[in-house]
Amino acid sequence: MKFKTPEELDEMARNKLEDYVTTLQEWLDRAQRELADSVREELDIQFAYDVLKRKYNIVLVEARLMLEETYKVDAITSSQVIREIDQHAAQEAATYPLGGCSG
Repeated sequence: MKFKTPEELDEMARNKLEDYVTTLQEWLDRAQRELADSVREELDIQFAYDVLKRKYNIVLVEARLMLEETYKVDAITSSQVIREIDQHAAQEAATYPLGGCSG
């Protein structure tokens, strides 16, 4: 949308000016809705990320406990294994572009 200068607004007929103001209001309403939708989507993504991160951490804790309780691995070794798994996951995550993977 091309915005008018104050001089152009002064030269406009009243009915054209009212149409222009109505068009601006509609444009602004649409922009506000798009912004609100975008913010809502961003919050949904952040919430989903937080949930996944919590679940991931639970899986790591459960894996460490399984190593120690079921397989009788000592705490230091199990912590090292979990740290290596976490580092590998971080490296894999870093290979994807910001938009995510495509399949």
